[in-house]
Amino acid sequence: MIELYINPNDGKPPLTWVNKSINFRELRKVEKEISELIIDGKDLHSYVAIYDLRPVVREQAIFGMITTVVVIFLLIITSMFFSSMVHTLIISPIEQMIEMI
Repeated sequence: MIELYINPNDGKPPLTWVNKSINFRELRKVEKEISELIIDGKDLHSYVAIYDLRPVVREQAIFGMITTVVVIFLLIITSMFFSSMVHTLIISPIEQMIEMI
């Protein structure tokens, strides 16, 4: 998680990043989730949390690729089965009828 703490009234720097190793501006929209909390009381406190969703996005991409490979495999198997059935039920009887003529 990348977290931003903003509190201009307590004397600290206005922006404090907890994890400085990740630049949230380089993350795509699907790789981050931004949550804001503003507490308006005696002092104005504002919190922004930016969640790094790259591991989740990577996992979804892997599952998407696995799904694609499985679907391709199933299509190949069913097309081979269909071709075999067509040959057995349609092509072979037509060939036999032509041989008889």
